[in-house]
Amino acid sequence: MAGIVGYGAYIPRNRIKVEEIAKTWGADAPSYKKGLLLQEKSVPGPDQDTITMSVEATRNARESMLKKLEQFILAQSLIRMQ
Repeated sequence: MAGIVGYGAYIPRNRIKVEEIAKTWGADAPSYKKGLLLQEKSVPGPDQDTITMSVEATRNARESMLKKLEQFILAQSLIRMQ
């Protein structure tokens, strides 16, 4: 049986304060904070695009899957020992 065995996500490390966003749009920072329910947002770096972020998320998914696979193999070996 096959299914989803892992998942991954990636959030860029760079951040921008909501005050900067409001200033850029000529808006009131407190109302932006209230509307967005945020203090800051993540933003990609100058060398990041959707492809690089997708690759990072895929790597994280692979790591998640490999951890589960290792746990499964360990559990199978313990069951066989009994």
